[in-house]
Amino acid sequence: MNATCLYSADQDPPAPPPEQALWLAVVEAAVRDCLEPRCCSNAAVARVLRRQARSWVLGSPDFLTVCELAGVQPESVRNVVRRMNP
Repeated sequence: MNATCLYSADQDPPAPPPEQALWLAVVEAAVRDCLEPRCCSNAAVARVLRRQARSWVLGSPDFLTVCELAGVQPESVRNVVRRMNP
């Protein structure tokens, strides 16, 4: 059951604990980096960073751990990344 099902439509679910929010931010940053890293304007460097981020999301066991700590399903995130970068 999805946790949001426990609340009525006019109620927001409670905020995640700070540690979980931190890991969610890591997952979100990785997904953003798969699309367009924000750290540089050099196209060649951006391509390398996108490739590294994609590799981490799609293949690293560490990503699985981060998703567990964030409370998200890694395959759901991976599916989003696969759709973003065929």
